This record gives sequence, C-alpha cells and structure tokens, in this order.
Amino acid sequence: MIQWLQGEVPLLETGGPVAFRPLASIVILEATHLIIDGRPCTKGKCRVVEAFKPVTASI
Repeated sequence: MIQWLQGEVPLLETGGPVAFRPLASIVILEATHLIIDGRPCTKGKCRVVEAFKPVTASI
C-alpha cells in the first residue's frame, strides 16, 4: 500500500462501519508503524493546517 506523505490529508476518526467527516486537514511530518500487544499501531508527528468545526452528522 502506498501512503500519501506529501501534502495535506484529512484527519479522520475511525471505528466501526460508520464514516465521519474529517476533524482537520493535516500534513504528516513523521510516521512510525509498530505492533503493540499484537495490534498494529501508528504514531508520529503532524502539523494541523485547518481544524474543522465538529459535526455530529455522519457522511
């Protein structure tokens, strides 16, 4: 899988089959993928370009 690491990407809340609107537009500065307790995790640094107002409606 190829990830887009140049330019802005949406910051999304995930969990379950429901899609939500983006929380913010970010630029990923650093990303590390690892396994913790048998589960894949990602940690890193990002720069927030724009934060969006929370909307309760799903997409």
